[in-house]
Amino acid sequence: MPVHVAPINSGPSARVCSLSFRNNRREAAKRAIAPRTALRCTVPIPVSTHIRSFAARKESHPELDAKLHRLQEQVWKASVRDNAPVPPLLRAYDAVRDELKSLAPDSRRSVLPSTRDSFQADFKDALRLVAVARLNDNEAGILKTMVDDLISLGLLGPSEAHSIVLHALAEGNKPKAMYQWLTHVCQETTLDHWSIYLDYVVLERQSKGTFHQALDAMEEEGCPPTPELCINLLRKVFALPEGAPAIALWVVSAIRPHARSFAPAFRDFLLTESAKHFSPHDVAALSAAYPAEHPADDLNDPAVQHANEIADAWHLYGRGAGAGALQDRVRQGFKPTPEALTIILKDKFNIEDVIFWQAQLGIKAEPVVWAQLVSAEAKRNKDDPFAALAVFYRAQDAGVNPSYTVADVVLGIMCSADHGIAVPSEELTRSAYGIYLDVYNWYCRDLKEGQGPPRDVCLVPPGQETVAATSVFDTLNRVLSAAPGTWPLALRQLKHMRRLRLPLDGPSFIDWITRLIRTAPNAFQAREVYLIARTFGGAALDGPGCAAVLHAILLVRGNGNALPLWREFLFVLERMRQDGAVLPADVHVELLDCLAAVGSTLPRRLDSEDAVAVQASLAYALDAVRTSMGTGAGGTRPNAASRHALLRALVVARCHDAAMRTWHQMLVVGDADAGSLAAVLPACLSANAARAIVSRARREGITMNREAWHAFLHTLVRIGAPGDARKQVVEYMGRNGDTVEPDEESATIVLRGAVERSGLLMALKDASEIASAWPTLHSVAHHVLSQYADADVRSTMKEGLFAVMEKADAIVETWPALSSAVSETTQECALNDLRVALEDGGLSHAMDRANAISKAWPALKPVVLDFLRTGGQATVRSRHEELSLENAAHITSTMGLEG
Repeated sequence: MPVHVAPINSGPSARVCSLSFRNNRREAAKRAIAPRTALRCTVPIPVSTHIRSFAARKESHPELDAKLHRLQEQVWKASVRDNAPVPPLLRAYDAVRDELKSLAPDSRRSVLPSTRDSFQADFKDALRLVAVARLNDNEAGILKTMVDDLISLGLLGPSEAHSIVLHALAEGNKPKAMYQWLTHVCQETTLDHWSIYLDYVVLERQSKGTFHQALDAMEEEGCPPTPELCINLLRKVFALPEGAPAIALWVVSAIRPHARSFAPAFRDFLLTESAKHFSPHDVAALSAAYPAEHPADDLNDPAVQHANEIADAWHLYGRGAGAGALQDRVRQGFKPTPEALTIILKDKFNIEDVIFWQAQLGIKAEPVVWAQLVSAEAKRNKDDPFAALAVFYRAQDAGVNPSYTVADVVLGIMCSADHGIAVPSEELTRSAYGIYLDVYNWYCRDLKEGQGPPRDVCLVPPGQETVAATSVFDTLNRVLSAAPGTWPLALRQLKHMRRLRLPLDGPSFIDWITRLIRTAPNAFQAREVYLIARTFGGAALDGPGCAAVLHAILLVRGNGNALPLWREFLFVLERMRQDGAVLPADVHVELLDCLAAVGSTLPRRLDSEDAVAVQASLAYALDAVRTSMGTGAGGTRPNAASRHALLRALVVARCHDAAMRTWHQMLVVGDADAGSLAAVLPACLSANAARAIVSRARREGITMNREAWHAFLHTLVRIGAPGDARKQVVEYMGRNGDTVEPDEESATIVLRGAVERSGLLMALKDASEIASAWPTLHSVAHHVLSQYADADVRSTMKEGLFAVMEKADAIVETWPALSSAVSETTQECALNDLRVALEDGGLSHAMDRANAISKAWPALKPVVLDFLRTGGQATVRSRHEELSLENAAHITSTMGLEG
């Protein structure tokens, strides 16, 4: 509510008048917000708060003081009048708009930018409330006037304004006004505008004719519906709580004539998404309303034709007609097959229909049909997850052989959390395991005909061992993945696994074991899993299995404490050695890389007991892996990859002394090479240590390769010796018998390090020396440092343009090769400075600023002159429309900048 401004002649009588007026104003406000009229909710007016904020700024804009106080009173009087046909907020909007238009252009530009966002919010509210209000025909043109005013004032863009109006009209239930706005008012309609109207027509259940009319109008306006628009609309339809199938059907029927150019992916979306919400019957209706352009079935095949005729007769006239059509086609030579049964059933999955047609055709449905049947039953009974289980056993009772295809679907339903429960209950989990055992016992039935296999002995048919093992362990893995809470049941299943007599050397068994280990509650139970599996797994846990198991143990986190993890890791590693398990060289590399990844997660400073303990146990684990390397396969030495991985892991784990000792041991036994030199250099903590290691390697006859050189340069830069790194590139690389010439990476390492450690100017001197010694590196040095120079010059802009030019002169003086790059940056900074001067002080101030820049830096005079010829003339035209281009050029020439 606006604050009352007391009169100048204050006194007792004035105070009484003020109180009386204040009381009258309160009574008027109460009448204004009374619930007699729906539009009273617009008071108090949000615009008034910004008017008060304008009035408070009279020190900055004294010429606006009187006008803003008068505007405040106008808004207040307009808001408390009772029987006005136009909403009070509209009158407030008109008052503010008229006052803004009446302000001088200089004053408007000085006020409007500081409160642009606030005015936009208030005018959007005004536009929305006017559109929602019940205006008569004479007042309906107010919307168009408001939109034109807001666009001309620059407060709203055309597209945003039209969107606000359409949303408000939809909120006010005005479909006719929305259609007229789209077809008669909007100059350029977009898909977003039409999407608002289509959403209202469909979701508010308007007539089908209205929807058809909208689609036709879109075609006429040159804005035809797109697949994305239709997909978004259908998603909203699918989410409706009631009547969604019927609405989706007539929407799809209306879209079909306009969707000839749609890709097949639209039909795939339609059928896939509708199957998640609708029944198979409704999905079939949508499929018929939007048929495929190129059906997958070969309609020229007589068997396919007969099957489709039977299906059509059944779907249209019932089972009796379908059975009659079947008999007729059998007389014509139709031979029932499982594929024909699938065509007849199509999308209609009902257990009674499946059993009926199996009996009619004398065949059994394919597993995919039963899998789809189980899925459909689960969707129809989302609150009862045992419905799918009932269908499964019903199929068994009907003589259908269960298969892993069906069991996979049932297990996915039973072990998922899609039935309103956070975690599958133990009952559901036991049922899932029961299904697994039923399917397995069927699949691995006794070889003797007519005898069922005992529960504790399951014999696999010859030739099916690998298939059976893969299916069983994949099933167990999926159950454990979908329901981690079933880990105790899975452990009991593992203990009885030997009774199944399956081959245990496949990847599916290793995957299941590693998942059991990773999901173990703690590292001790993870070790128990390994020991149980080892008793009957045999060679499955040798070789690659070792790496999988050890990786899994490394991923166990028991109560946030890593010490038990390392103890169990070392225990399993030692047990593998005792059992004679041979860890190949690539397994060593994987393990060491994994340990290095664990070490990289350590904090930068080991300032806590946990961090110190983890680092110590990690060092012990690395030492154990090092001693295990080469203990198998006749005690052969580890290969180069293993040695390099060991050094990398030690460096990452901050075991610098151990890394140095290992490096010297490699030198003694002759295993050191350029790769190990590159791996150990990051462990050096001083430039002298790095130079000493490189000198020792050269004395031992080790020739540095490119990787070693890069590691050496990185180390020198990291420890704060970028000048030494530059000296190595200029004086030693590629010289005195060295065969590795510096490449782009070498120059980049040195120059980036110089910038970060010594600053840009020192890096420029280094670049000059590198480019002089190796001319081929001039381009990369220019590329690297031009980016830093550009950023450095721009960062100086906050200190002023003169500071920018001084910085640029210093850069060019240090390395003249960057003159062109720096020149472009300084031109941009100068133009930005002129733009600010033009916006703040007008054209005359910008002219003065341009004269100062041209006198200080004559090289910038053409750029400044060009900017003023374009920007200055545009400013003159915007302020004085009666001036011609010649007058603008005359003003420019009078300021001394014309040529």
